[in-house]
Amino acid sequence: MGDREAGKDVTQEVFLRALQARAEFSSAASQLGWLYRITTNNCLNRLRDARRRRDALERTWNDGEPITHPTTEAALTVRALLERVPEDTQEMAVYYFIDQMSQDEISLLMSIPRRTIGYRLEQFRAQALEVIGNGREERVS
Repeated sequence: MGDREAGKDVTQEVFLRALQARAEFSSAASQLGWLYRITTNNCLNRLRDARRRRDALERTWNDGEPITHPTTEAALTVRALLERVPEDTQEMAVYYFIDQMSQDEISLLMSIPRRTIGYRLEQFRAQALEVIGNGREERVS
């Protein structure tokens, strides 16, 4: 990780993941391989997230204005969208739409079939369009 504190954080997250998935851990053909895989995935996700945050901070609008924080209205809309779906779908939506992870990456990270990821993201997208559409109609009328 190149950073002692980040390394400690990863170690703690891997330990928690191992505790939460004890059944998967104990049935893994190679327990060391299983630990290595979740450690590697966790490190890669952290590095990818840090790069995306850095890139987002460096990006500017076409007119040269820096990217600003979302408006309160946008933040409330996102919160309303996320509150409508189960916690695991919330997690998938954040990984996909915010962290820009692929469905395959999300599937590997969450140990959920890729088809399920795609299906739930489509459901989330439909609900999002419904909420956003209702918000626009209310403003117009």
